Amino acid sequence: MTPATFPGVVPLENLKAFAPDRAGSRTVFESDSISVIVRCWEPGQRTRRHFHVVSDNVIVVLEGQGTVRLGDGEPVTVGPLNFIRVPKGTPHEIVNASGQRLVNVHIYSPKLESADVVPLP
Repeated sequence: MTPATFPGVVPLENLKAFAPDRAGSRTVFESDSISVIVRCWEPGQRTRRHFHVVSDNVIVVLEGQGTVRLGDGEPVTVGPLNFIRVPKGTPHEIVNASGQRLVNVHIYSPKLESADVVPLP
C-alpha cells in the first residue's frame, strides 16, 4: 500500500487552498485537544498581527519563504522545514514578502476556536 492510498494519509497537494484576498486554509484534523490546519499565502499576503488566548501554536514551513515576527522581536526569515513555536499570549504575524507561494502547517493545542484569536492593531 502506498502512502497516497493508506487511510488517513492525504497528499499535501490536496490540502493547499490559496485565495486572492487572504491566506487560504484547510483543516487537516481537529479534536477537542488539537487543530491541524494547512495555511497558504500568495506573494504579498500577510496575517494580521494577533495572539491566541488559549492555544499554543507550532508552525512548520512546508514550501516557500516568508517572515515571522514574534512578540516585539524583529522579523525573521523562515523557509522549508523551519519550526516556529508560538506560546499562547505571544503576538505574532506572518508575511509572504517573497515572489513565491508560502505553505505552512499550523498545529494548535488545545483546538483553535474563533474566540481564541485576538487581533492587534
